[in-house]
Amino acid sequence: MLSNLIENFDKVLLKKIGLVLLVTFVSSSIYSTVSELTLPKDNILGSSFITLLVYSKKFLAGVSFLLIIAFYLLKKKIFTWAVLDEKYKIINIVAVLTLFWSFCFYDYNYFLDTLDIFDRLLLCLFVCIAFFNPFFLIFVVIQSLVISKQFEVPDFFNYTYTDKRVVIDIIITTWLFMLTKVFLFKKVRNSILIIIYVGIISNWYLLAGIGKIELDWHSINNTYNLFASALDYGWLHFLDDQTKLRSASLIKNNN
Repeated sequence: MLSNLIENFDKVLLKKIGLVLLVTFVSSSIYSTVSELTLPKDNILGSSFITLLVYSKKFLAGVSFLLIIAFYLLKKKIFTWAVLDEKYKIINIVAVLTLFWSFCFYDYNYFLDTLDIFDRLLLCLFVCIAFFNPFFLIFVVIQSLVISKQFEVPDFFNYTYTDKRVVIDIIITTWLFMLTKVFLFKKVRNSILIIIYVGIISNWYLLAGIGKIELDWHSINNTYNLFASALDYGWLHFLDDQTKLRSASLIKNNN
């Protein structure tokens, strides 16, 4: 009986399921590899991406596989933004531009003494391609994570990309949704993404809230410190000193 079911099963559908699972596994494998890998202090050619390609066979194999799939889908013209409604496309483009702004316009790395021109240009390239071929959304995420690895050197800084995690999760989830819709469930409604996005954002706030409670943040930190910190980073630099002081006083009194 089992053999009859296997024989009658749609072999094409089985191949599609296998492809989706394989691509998902490879992308998640790259994600975990980049997250766990520690870069050497001396980057090859001043590039974190090239360094990972040389030092990690797993990363090299995964990137090569995804590139092959990307060019295959590009040739077939079946993985396009037309899969999504316009509003979901806009949400993801904003998310991509957020990563682009964060990881392409960061300050000069004085510790490693590098400007990371190659990695910045590569991220720019992936972003441009993703505007035309959404399969490259995964490469935008990967390259953003690759660039972030240099911020872990030296390791006592305890760098984390928690503040960008919600953006990364939205892009990855959308990419997986599109992959599944193209190959498996063509009639699934895009509206399910709203539920997924709300879940991602809610989970992000929940984890942040739990972390702050564990740190006793609510009793040792005041809201107006955020305003002061923002001013130190150059925000609202166009305001005069009196306006800044009045704003800080207003926030402090209503903390």
